[in-house]
Amino acid sequence: MFAFGLLLSGAVGLAGCASVRPVAAPAADPVLPAMRFLTLQPGSGQAAGDFKLRETPLDSIQLVLQAAPVADEGSSLPAPVRDIAYLKMVHLLGFPDVKLVTPPAEIGQSLPELNETSRKYLADVQADAVAFVQIDPVSAGEAKVALRLLDPVTGALFGEYVQNARIVERKIDPAHQAEFFRDRKNKRYEFLNGEQSPQLEFSGDGKSVVRDLVMKSVSANLSVQSSSPETEVVLVSGGKRKSLGRVPVNGQRLREGLYELELKRPGYDVLKREVQIRAGRDRELFITWPDDQGSTSLSVLSAPPGQRVSLDGTVRGMTPVYITSIDPGAYALEVSRASASGGYEVIGESSVELAGGDNEARIFFTRYDENFTNDLLNTDYWILSAENEGVTPEYVGAGGLAFRMKVTGPASGRVGLTSRPMVTSSFDMTLMVRQAEGNALTFGLVNSKLETVLVRIEGNVYTLERFNGEQPVVPLSFQTIKQREGNLYPVRFRYNREENRLQIEIDGDLIYEGPYNGGTAARIALWTAAGSADGRELARSLRIRSGRGLYED
Repeated sequence: MFAFGLLLSGAVGLAGCASVRPVAAPAADPVLPAMRFLTLQPGSGQAAGDFKLRETPLDSIQLVLQAAPVADEGSSLPAPVRDIAYLKMVHLLGFPDVKLVTPPAEIGQSLPELNETSRKYLADVQADAVAFVQIDPVSAGEAKVALRLLDPVTGALFGEYVQNARIVERKIDPAHQAEFFRDRKNKRYEFLNGEQSPQLEFSGDGKSVVRDLVMKSVSANLSVQSSSPETEVVLVSGGKRKSLGRVPVNGQRLREGLYELELKRPGYDVLKREVQIRAGRDRELFITWPDDQGSTSLSVLSAPPGQRVSLDGTVRGMTPVYITSIDPGAYALEVSRASASGGYEVIGESSVELAGGDNEARIFFTRYDENFTNDLLNTDYWILSAENEGVTPEYVGAGGLAFRMKVTGPASGRVGLTSRPMVTSSFDMTLMVRQAEGNALTFGLVNSKLETVLVRIEGNVYTLERFNGEQPVVPLSFQTIKQREGNLYPVRFRYNREENRLQIEIDGDLIYEGPYNGGTAARIALWTAAGSADGRELARSLRIRSGRGLYED
């Protein structure tokens, strides 16, 4: 058993079967960087790897259709019934602006799962969605048929349409069956047998529902709020202008593409913002007038959205909440969720102090899974940040955390992502880091006024850095000694608010346990050194669970 009590108060020992071992701490004391938060420029939330981030939509909606129905393994449903279910769904997808694309056999076999080969094919055909049909027996003579559309870049579910169906026997009626033959000349689908054949009868016509589902694969909602209720929003696309009225603009449905917003307010210059609409990912924008020093506002965001927000016991709405024209002062903020027994239960609490002219934001991660997709910055949870002037980071994640830099001076310091201040409750968060030579990553919790706890990773050396305010505590370093598949290693932070205890694990080994005072405005840091901001992958995923129901799925 190794003992570290003399080196760092609160550090714990490692058993002999540990995945990490202690090594000499860095000679120099760690320095807590004073990070600058950077205002995003138009389009900076995009990345070239996401082919769906187009400036204008395609002429037709491209659906890559899996060539055969999916059924549970060992399903008792006869093949003709599965084929009919598939063809009925194909028939429902027969819209004039929808193009159904059947992939080659080697691609179709991997769908609906996405891999490197299938993603390349989907990018080549500019797919809007991957469509597949699943049929499962419910009881004798009954089945459930589902049409699902998946995001071709991330594999996320756009939505599904489910039909209950009856399986019946009836005589052959070629005219009635005509819709099931996609190629009648060659009789590509031939499943009638003798004079009787099982047929599938849907419980209703879902054409309009299927249409709504298809549109989800190429559209999303835009909502706009502002620090001034006098703000008028004008949408500009393809040379055409459309007034969306004064804020708040809620749930304006738009085809995916690049738009320009003109924001008008009496007595002020017009503000212009570019906004990229990505299918399946609603956008919420909060516009602050830069020359309006008297405006005070508070934004409360959550993942997932739809949590109830109260200030000083008064309900102010469901997240995302944008509270404008709020009086300066101190407020007790509560985030609640609907309980199974009715009513609401508090799952996060925080104090918020607003000075005149402040435009603050808070986030609460109830259940958050981030795979570092291309549009991470569009969520408004994260802010690009840099330590030094002359260095501007660019987030280029696409299935992994990665950065590049634009440099007008010496390339030095740390750059990366810093979260909005959190509504702090008990939490459990794990970052899967990519351990590789030359990789440098700093992950943890930052509050320069109270306590900061960070893990700095350089290759396979992990250094625990703690600060009381800006005063460093003696660091402690560890080295991983086991090889993991893909060189992916978990770094885990667990905080119990009731006991005020923080635990930190590296690759499953507890390296620190002690009190934590991060206050109610701590931020999550994901920073790299300038030398590692060259597009390399630094981490694969971030998982956060917080509040009551911490371990619920």
